[in-house]
Amino acid sequence: MQKLQMELLIENGIPYNQLKRALVVDQDQSLVMDIEFFEKLNLNRGISIKVFTNMYKAIQWVVDD
Repeated sequence: MQKLQMELLIENGIPYNQLKRALVVDQDQSLVMDIEFFEKLNLNRGISIKVFTNMYKAIQWVVDD
């Protein structure tokens, strides 16, 4: 998340680390390790983000509590 986006969220009382983000990508087995690293890196930063290959599963994950 860009610094400007985080600042705007904070100014409006929205904690950026409570937002869930989903990315939808083409299924590519060669990227599995990179995607796992990306998800763990963001989790360590307190950012909830997950990568999907199915848009409907991504939406379901975002809206679930």
